Amino acid sequence: MVRLERFIISLLIEKYSKMPHNQINSNYIFNFIRKVIIADLIINIGAGTLCTFLPCQLNILLFSNQVIPWWVISFIGAGFYLFAAWQFLCFLKKGGFTAENFRFAALLAWIPFVGLTAGLFSDLGDKLLNLLKILLWLANVYMLLLGGLYWVTYTKLRENH
Repeated sequence: MVRLERFIISLLIEKYSKMPHNQINSNYIFNFIRKVIIADLIINIGAGTLCTFLPCQLNILLFSNQVIPWWVISFIGAGFYLFAAWQFLCFLKKGGFTAENFRFAALLAWIPFVGLTAGLFSDLGDKLLNLLKILLWLANVYMLLLGGLYWVTYTKLRENH
């Protein structure tokens, strides 16, 4: 995990080191993280909508036939909606995201990562169409890195307070 934290921090430092005198302003980094959270919120709403309202079509798209019961996909969609609602409520409250919110967000990003990894390595992953298997692996890496970014932010906020 330490290497992942260093990698993410080095990416952020590289991105913002073009500032005058190579001074890193934490406001720029947290604005970047805020944009990531907003993008993640939009992705969660989209995934929740797709899973909740089109579970049968999603099943056919992924597997070319019915493999997962529709209610399981709808349940996953509800999870996306709940996480998006929680993110939105964190934006609405006066203090915004706190260190504890980032820790919770990291854990919530890693739970689907573990589940999707298990699914991709199981017989279920063998039934996926090849292009979609690649896309799901990319989504899996995204969730891992997103959780890492949230965890690094949590540790930095905790150090500052």
